[in-house]
Amino acid sequence: LDKKNISPEILEQWIEDARAHKDWEQVIILINKKPENELNSRDFFLLGAANGFRSREVNRMFSLPYVRNMKTYFGKAHQANPTGVLTLVALYKVYSDLPSLLGGSRSAAMEYVNALKPLDPLEYQLGLMYVSEAFEGRVDSGQLNEFLNQCAESSSCDPLPENLKQKRRNFIFDVLRLVAVYKSSGACVEPFIVFLIETHSSTDSFSSAWIKLYAAVIAEHSNQPNKALQWIEEVLEEAQILFKWTTREERDKHKVMLEKALQDGDLIKNLIGAKKV
Repeated sequence: LDKKNISPEILEQWIEDARAHKDWEQVIILINKKPENELNSRDFFLLGAANGFRSREVNRMFSLPYVRNMKTYFGKAHQANPTGVLTLVALYKVYSDLPSLLGGSRSAAMEYVNALKPLDPLEYQLGLMYVSEAFEGRVDSGQLNEFLNQCAESSSCDPLPENLKQKRRNFIFDVLRLVAVYKSSGACVEPFIVFLIETHSSTDSFSSAWIKLYAAVIAEHSNQPNKALQWIEEVLEEAQILFKWTTREERDKHKVMLEKALQDGDLIKNLIGAKKV
């Protein structure tokens, strides 16, 4: 396609369509059709994100260029907008998740976490726990429970507070994951689950099946086995996403496996672990 023949409005629509379909290679191609001197912090951020997601899809042998581009473009997004919360979050996650051979570094991750402190105290605290989990393999339960209470503004199961609805969706998903993985007994997270499921869309970087898996684990932690099994039934409705089954027999096999893992307390260990999905 000739860059000169594409209007900016049409190009932006194509980029959004590619994002919605999670066609990351196409996102990269389309953004690169923009004149280089017109790229802004959002464009750089999307290029960083698209390269990051694409690096997970290709063979490991071919992933390194995408990893390098991810780091480069997130860095450019930060240079263009040093107070951009989404970029700071992306950068601390990148430097927490990458192995040291590819540039992973606790000090680099903490640089971006600390930059969040005056901008968004809750994002700052979540970042501290993310880095702790990445480099120490754990999150302090007291810190997590205090964080949850601050998120919910109370320990009751009220609707999700408006201030959280305005945050990035992955913030809420990350909180849900922490509660499931670390069996937190902190503030009620039912509003988190309801909000994520009711507002889930194709542009989310996580599937609704993962929300429901976490909800099942949390229900089991809360001594609500029937509710946990109901969530498992809902997960199975989307099981093709996670398990690629195609027949009723395969579905029933996965149902037995999920229910047993849940009852044995091994669902996190066997299916989720501390993986940041």
